[in-house]
Amino acid sequence: LEFINISTEAATNIMENIDKKTIGRILELLKKHTRFEEDDEINITKALNLRNEFIHDFYMRRIEMLATVNGRNTFFDELKEMRTDILLANNRLNEFIDPLMEISMIKEMAKHIESEEKKQ
Repeated sequence: LEFINISTEAATNIMENIDKKTIGRILELLKKHTRFEEDDEINITKALNLRNEFIHDFYMRRIEMLATVNGRNTFFDELKEMRTDILLANNRLNEFIDPLMEISMIKEMAKHIESEEKKQ
């Protein structure tokens, strides 16, 4: 993990309303300020695509599989594999997000200290 010239403002921009940002948008913002290992970007992009497939197409493309025991087993095996890939990518993204939280909190702490000093 390596951040490249990231300011507290950039970190704060990434972290602001992070729960409302898509994974794709977070990845785009992170790529501006970090050096991703090639495997990281591939795995995160794969997970993003899997997530989109799951949300939009997974059940519709496999509905017939649920009619048989073998089909259901295959269905659940695919689902478990998707889950594993998505969790691995999520854990890797968290390795980037946690330091950003610290950087962005520095700015907030500085603002708080400054406002407290002005009060005195």
